[in-house]
Amino acid sequence: MAKVYVCDSCGRMIKDPYNCKMKEFRLDGGYESGCAVAITFDGWKGIQLCNDCYHGLRAIACRAERFKDTSRQTIKVKYLSDKVKKLDYVEGKSDWIDLSAAEEVKLKRGEFKLIRLGIAMQLPAGYEAHVIPRSSTFKNFGVIQGNSMGLIDESYCGDTDEWCFPAFAIRDTEIHVGDRICQFRIMEHQPKLMFEQVEELGNTARGGFGTTGKN
Repeated sequence: MAKVYVCDSCGRMIKDPYNCKMKEFRLDGGYESGCAVAITFDGWKGIQLCNDCYHGLRAIACRAERFKDTSRQTIKVKYLSDKVKKLDYVEGKSDWIDLSAAEEVKLKRGEFKLIRLGIAMQLPAGYEAHVIPRSSTFKNFGVIQGNSMGLIDESYCGDTDEWCFPAFAIRDTEIHVGDRICQFRIMEHQPKLMFEQVEELGNTARGGFGTTGKN
């Protein structure tokens, strides 16, 4: 006598699970054909489903995945100065978040200084931060960022890993505590890459560096 399987969802008796096309179910929407195998759904394990119930649960999970809010990430912030404004993300404005000086700074023309920003942060896993001057930084303070753009990876996350702004003064200047001098946003890491050596790329050459025109 053939073994009888029962669908754990609807209770239907299934004599031939292969015929019923019971499947392994995964939250990513993938599946494999098979008999009454263990599946994972909302923490359940070892569930047997008939074809109809499998497709019903898969549809529910796929719908939940589509509407799940992945647009927000949490950044843990430790304030190393009580003089800087608390960080805040304002929806509907720029994606970039302003950072302020946490110390009084006087620079002569040609001088360089790492200006304290008064914060240490733990970025979300898989993200890095890009730090650049605000559009008004050069006009207001006469400084440029020494490395053009700052890159802070997720491993820079200790209690004393303070963020700083590398300022190079073009003129004599003063920067005061609370002055907004730079801004940042987070970006996902690029995917893993492989490099393939070839003899030819097979594309039309543009003519070398700087050939797109002057205007």
